[in-house]
Amino acid sequence: MKRYPLAAFALAAICFASAAHGQSCPNINIAPSTLPDGTLNKIYSPQTLFASGGTAPYAWGVKSGNLPDGIRVVSGRVQGTPTVAGSYSFTLIAIDNNACTGTRSYN
Repeated sequence: MKRYPLAAFALAAICFASAAHGQSCPNINIAPSTLPDGTLNKIYSPQTLFASGGTAPYAWGVKSGNLPDGIRVVSGRVQGTPTVAGSYSFTLIAIDNNACTGTRSYN
């Protein structure tokens, strides 16, 4: 059975609440546009994520795809130690204080 982190359910609830209220949201942009490659079993230099266009503070998560094993998004930073080699594609999501969202895909 696949386990889903509690954060995934919280993100879904926030997105649903925003859509249910018919709220008009601004475009939320996420930077950086690319992330550097990691090296197997070496600490990944933490990459800070930035969001603009919405209302701070922002919550961060993975909307789709999978981060490399050992890598996580924690408090707006991509960090960790990759433990499995490979190519990965994923989309990160930023949720602002008004439950408006922006995404950026990485591969």
